[in-house]
Amino acid sequence: AQPVEARPTAAPRTDSESPPASPDATVEARPGQVLTAAGIEVRTATPQFSLITRITALPSNPLVRVTFNREGDVIDAKFIKSTGYDNVDSPILSSLYKWKATGKKLEERGKGFSIIVRLRLTEE
Repeated sequence: AQPVEARPTAAPRTDSESPPASPDATVEARPGQVLTAAGIEVRTATPQFSLITRITALPSNPLVRVTFNREGDVIDAKFIKSTGYDNVDSPILSSLYKWKATGKKLEERGKGFSIIVRLRLTEE
């Protein structure tokens, strides 16, 4: 039997053969920044933990869903993945309700939106 000659095609067969490109604009994240659609900015509030909580808790980074109304106020906030500590989750939840969305895109939309955010907890 003769070996079959490979005939490569122009189209990639798997994702690993595709060039690493995206039609979306590159987004650069900074600590404390919430990534949303272009034209929407979210002002955040920092949770306040007790000294005992900061010393004793070893929380994991939570995943939360935050829902904003058309005025940019938080109307709902829920944990998708908790930190594992009630004394950490409670201050985080309280701080989420202080977040505020603003921007031209929010005004143009005329309706609210939800975002899913992974919070990174760091030692201060």
